[in-house]
Amino acid sequence: MKRFTDTLVDRLRRPLHVYRSLRLDMGEVRTLCLTLGPNRNLTTLTASLLALHPQCQVLNHAWKRQRGQAEALLSGRDGPAFERFVRAAVARSQGGRQGRYGGSVLHSHAFKRPAMREAYERRYGSSVIKEEIRCVYWKSAKQVTAYVRDHDIDLAEVAAREPRLRFLMPLRNPLDCALSNYRLGHHSIFGLRDHPVEEVIDFMTELVGWFLDLRRDHPKSFFGYLEREYDRPMLVRLASFLELEADETWIGDCLQSTTRSSPYEYEDAQLEAYRAALQKHLAGHPEIQGEFAERAGIRL
Repeated sequence: MKRFTDTLVDRLRRPLHVYRSLRLDMGEVRTLCLTLGPNRNLTTLTASLLALHPQCQVLNHAWKRQRGQAEALLSGRDGPAFERFVRAAVARSQGGRQGRYGGSVLHSHAFKRPAMREAYERRYGSSVIKEEIRCVYWKSAKQVTAYVRDHDIDLAEVAAREPRLRFLMPLRNPLDCALSNYRLGHHSIFGLRDHPVEEVIDFMTELVGWFLDLRRDHPKSFFGYLEREYDRPMLVRLASFLELEADETWIGDCLQSTTRSSPYEYEDAQLEAYRAALQKHLAGHPEIQGEFAERAGIRL
C-alpha cells in the first residue's frame, strides 16, 4: 500500500517537477555523470556524498523511466540528447521512492543514517532540488554497465562525442564485491545467473580492469577511487572532475562517513580464481593488482 501511495503522490507532483526542470538554466550545467560498476560497490555512498554538494543534483535508480534518454545519449542518435537527459533526470530526482522505481536519493537507505540526513537538512532543509545545478549525477550503475557491455558501446567514443559527459566507478576489492553480488543475486543482470562463483569473481575483476583502462587512457572523462583513497584529496579531485567547487562544508560533511568494510572469509577455490583473474585482467595496473592481492592474502 505504501508503494502505491508513494507512486500516486509522485505522479500528482510530476507537473511541478517537470516545471522546475524546464526552468533549469542549461548554461549552468557543466557535467552529467553516470555511475558504472556492479551493486555492492560503494555506489550508494558515492551518490549520497554528491547529494550533499550544493551544486550537484542526484537521480537515484529509475532505470526503467530514464532508459530512453540514456539510450539516446549513449548511441549519439539524437542531437539534443544531453539536454533531454538532464531535464528528465532533474524532474525525476525530485520525487519517487526507495528501490528500483527510484527518484530522489533522499529515499535511499544511505539517508536513513541520522548523520547523513542531518547533514543534508542542515544545509538544504526540506528542499529536494538545488538552487544552482552544475552537475547532474545518475546512480543506476549495474543497469548502465550491463547495457553498455551488452551493446558493445565504446564509452571512450561516447565521451569524445559529448565532452560534458563523465563516468565514475568506485573500486571496491572485486573479490568481496563478487561474493556479495553472488550471495544476493545481483550478478544475474550480467548474464551470470546460473554460473559458479568463480566465474563471477573473474567477471568482477575483468570489469575493474576494463574501467581502469578507460581511466588511464581518458582521465578527463573517467574517475574511480579505491576504498583507501576515501579522504580529502580524493574529494577535491572528484569535485574538479565534475567541475564543482571544492566546498569545504561539503568536504567536512563527507568525511563524517566511512567506506571501511570487513573482508569475507574465502574458500581456496575462490582465492585461486581470484589470483588467476588478477593476473589476467589487471596486469596493466600492477599497483592496484598488488593491493587487491595483498588484501585477499594471496601472492601473485
